[in-house]
Amino acid sequence: MDQEKAKKIIRIYNWVRFILLVVLLAFLFIGLSKAQTIDERIGKLEEKVLQQEKKNKYMPQIHGILRGKYEYQPEMEASRFEMRNARLSASGKLAGRSEYKLEVDLCDESVIKMKDAWVSINPWKTLRLTVGQQTSSTST
Repeated sequence: MDQEKAKKIIRIYNWVRFILLVVLLAFLFIGLSKAQTIDERIGKLEEKVLQQEKKNKYMPQIHGILRGKYEYQPEMEASRFEMRNARLSASGKLAGRSEYKLEVDLCDESVIKMKDAWVSINPWKTLRLTVGQQTSSTST
């Protein structure tokens, strides 16, 4: 009688394992059938980026540059740190097809200099009017 119970328990155990395996494979195949292709995924990501750009359309972009120089003279055991450049710029879009840019050099030989300050208006796709100051070279 004990062997019959053991065989019955083993048979039930095997059926439960089989059913669990079938359920697991069913979930796996359902998941694979609903999986996105690479093109669909890229399309959705591009859509999210466009929505984010529309949302932050008029947010200014702030950029900064800090360039320093460190010198050490071993004979005198002396060192110094010098700030070569410190620039801050802001650019962005304005309402009505226009944009702007401001760039200030905060540390150019101990003088604050305006590098770029302009506003651009685009009334049509083929016409662009820009008023302001633009530097031809940004190298220092």
